[in-house]
Amino acid sequence: MLGVRSVHVPSWVPWCALLITVPLWLWLTYCVFFAGEGRAGFGFGNWCLVSFILAVVSVLLFLIRYRKIPAYTRE
Repeated sequence: MLGVRSVHVPSWVPWCALLITVPLWLWLTYCVFFAGEGRAGFGFGNWCLVSFILAVVSVLLFLIRYRKIPAYTRE
């Protein structure tokens, strides 16, 4: 029987995720701060929450990539 093995993501995964999250965050920031109706529709509190979630997901992907935490373990 083999031992438990940590599985990590390839190096391109966090970079491709960053290619999606950065433009998304920039568009969201533009809509909230520079568009007149965006601030009333989305709100500053929701912008903070979404920004925090995008940052946490990005950091977790890079930590998984650089083998600081495993994506999952398998036997």
